[in-house]
Amino acid sequence: MSKAPAAIRPRAVVIFDGGRPKLRKRAEPLLPVVERYFEVVSVQTDLDAALEAHGAELAVTMGGDGTILRTARLMQDQQLPVVGVNLGNVGFLAALQPEHLDQALPEVAAGRHLLIDHLMFRWSVVNDQGETEPQLGLNEAAVLGGAPFSMLEARLFIDGDLVA
Repeated sequence: MSKAPAAIRPRAVVIFDGGRPKLRKRAEPLLPVVERYFEVVSVQTDLDAALEAHGAELAVTMGGDGTILRTARLMQDQQLPVVGVNLGNVGFLAALQPEHLDQALPEVAAGRHLLIDHLMFRWSVVNDQGETEPQLGLNEAAVLGGAPFSMLEARLFIDGDLVA
């Protein structure tokens, strides 16, 4: 199968956790498939480093739902549409199976796809030392207690207004 001309291929950044050898072994052979339909401007394998999107129009993540969540955090305020290739176990967010890339990616590249907007939000936790720890969430946040178990105090603000 030949590549589409670069002038009409959307620009994409490919993201996977290169620190996980089994995942790398599954992801790297998929790069040529992605390159058939997208101009890959960056391959990011360090999920703790700042995202180098280089003008990408979308991100192709390879891994599981955790990879998509980490990608959303990497993008911060520069969110891109994400195509999630499921190399993990769950696949609620990363639903595209590797064996379907050659069928799905041409549709995505041509703009013939369903775009689902997930809620991105900022939240923070005040720790035992009184320090505020800012976080970025995708769709949901969970408040979990741990040992030693004790009462948690929680307040919910939306746009600066206390709601609960």
